[in-house]
Amino acid sequence: MATFREIDERLLALVDEEGEILDIEEFKQLQMDRTAKIEGIAEWCLDLRDEQDAIKKEIERLTARKRAAERKEARLREFLQIITNGAKVKTARVSVSFRQTEAVEIFDEAAVREVASTDPRFADVLRYKEPEISKAEIKRLIQEQQVEVPGAAMVNRTSTIIK
Repeated sequence: MATFREIDERLLALVDEEGEILDIEEFKQLQMDRTAKIEGIAEWCLDLRDEQDAIKKEIERLTARKRAAERKEARLREFLQIITNGAKVKTARVSVSFRQTEAVEIFDEAAVREVASTDPRFADVLRYKEPEISKAEIKRLIQEQQVEVPGAAMVNRTSTIIK
């Protein structure tokens, strides 16, 4: 596995693709001092963070390319419809045809919401999402106002910071 930083190969050999330590006893027996183990693992974490950032940027770049290709395809389809005047065209390599479809277009959302909220015939037109729980507000209630919140509690965790 190629890395950005120097990591002891013996340490890398003890971990599988998923990050699981393959042999805990061998890991413990590894003839490395404690500091070298800590540095190796911490540097590996930094490498994985860099890899995640690179993957995220590549996903964003590819997503932008995909959106651009989708928009270009839609414009070209519209252009085909204009230049063929909606008539079917067939060649040895491609076939272009058109069909009529139906779609609902909302041009005044406020009017639709108004009628859907007052007329029982439109009861299924509006969908409602489940309310979200604000963990920040629960934390404030528990810490500042000493309120017991059923189903929630403050817990202490340890966060590992690697720089």
